[in-house]
Amino acid sequence: MAFVRWNTETKGVALTVFTGLTVSWLRRGLDTHWKSFASWEQFFLSWFICTLAVVVLSAFAAGAILAGHRFFLGSEFKDSYDRLTFYIVMTVLVATLFVAFTVLNMPFLDFWIPERW
Repeated sequence: MAFVRWNTETKGVALTVFTGLTVSWLRRGLDTHWKSFASWEQFFLSWFICTLAVVVLSAFAAGAILAGHRFFLGSEFKDSYDRLTFYIVMTVLVATLFVAFTVLNMPFLDFWIPERW
C-alpha cells in the first residue's frame, strides 16, 4: 500500500485550514453555548473567516518575529519560513485546544456566559 506523500507546503496549508476549523468551532461554542450552526452556509463562512484570521495573525506574528529577531538576538533570521509559519500556526492550534479544554472541563469558569453580565 502506497502512502500519499505531501510536500511541506501542502501540509502547512492543511494545518492552517484545520486550525481555522478548530478556531471557528471554539468561537461558535463560546458564542452560542455549543449550539449547532443554522445552516451549512454559516458553517463554511465561519470556517473561512476564521482561517483567514489565522493567516493574517500568522503574517503579523511572522513580521514581528522577523523584525525583532535581529534586535533581541543580534543576528538575522536564517531559518526556514515554512518552519516559522508552522510554529506560529501550531501555537494558535494548541492555544485554541487549551481554551476549549479549560472551558469544557472547568464548570466554575462560567464568567463568559452573557446572562451573568
